[in-house]
Amino acid sequence: MLATLPSELLCHIYSFLPHPSHINQVSLTCRSLYSSALPTLYSTVILSFRTHIRQLEKGLSHGGLLSTIVRHYTKTLVLTCKQSGHHRLIQDVRSLLHHVPGVQSLTLTDFSQLPIETIVHTLFHPLPQLSNVSLRYCNLVSASTTTTLKAVPFIHRLEVYWTDFPADAMATLLRALPSLTHIRLLANHNRHVMANTHTLAVLPTLCPAITDLDLGLQEIDEQTLVHCLQSYGAQLTHLALCSHHGEAALTAITQYCLGVRHLAMRGGLVAALGRLHPFCPRQSKPQAVVLDQDQLQQLRSL
Repeated sequence: MLATLPSELLCHIYSFLPHPSHINQVSLTCRSLYSSALPTLYSTVILSFRTHIRQLEKGLSHGGLLSTIVRHYTKTLVLTCKQSGHHRLIQDVRSLLHHVPGVQSLTLTDFSQLPIETIVHTLFHPLPQLSNVSLRYCNLVSASTTTTLKAVPFIHRLEVYWTDFPADAMATLLRALPSLTHIRLLANHNRHVMANTHTLAVLPTLCPAITDLDLGLQEIDEQTLVHCLQSYGAQLTHLALCSHHGEAALTAITQYCLGVRHLAMRGGLVAALGRLHPFCPRQSKPQAVVLDQDQLQQLRSL
């Protein structure tokens, strides 16, 4: 009975299955279900080893159904480095990129050395529909402090999670992504002295279009944070901060970020908020507070 359903409905059903392995089991029951499951199975391609890349490349080189499915339905590409920790995997995957022109989201994970110039030239530019980039558990490096990379105007979202970087490497990356509107600079090991603060200092200049800002970087200078909030001002609509600072940052939010519709705070900001306004009961000592528009308006009126 399942095999008689329209392919669009089957794809919708597959999206509710909790794990890709369940979709794979369904696809092995008959040829028609195999064909209907391919768009969902290949919507995300995860590559970790050179042998996987070579096998996929061989399958795609024959054309046919697999090549068509990957070209039209693969929207997310995940590269997880498990062999050497260096960026050799990125060079290996170059030959596959013309088969996946529809990729919109790219995640790079576990690269112990990730040169900014390499990912911009090798990965970003060949994927014209790419809009989302996530760097997780990596170490960013820059080959040159003077090289200006060709800008990538179609990338609008960047997430950096447990990823360390010297100040010049992050500045090189941000300079190549001037059209960012959403950025998440989350916690890292802070291995490079003042790199987090320097990144926050240059962010408004290099990425002036930010409307959604999520900051979880440790040990950032409070005045640099205030200046960043002042620079973006009313254009920010979503703001999330994890800061050990208190009332100065909170005052900057109420004075400059007048367009914020959603505010999430963690760390010292929660304690500062509790001293100014009882949005949260003090006895509960919450680790995070999320304010809606009405609560934000109350905060601004204090």
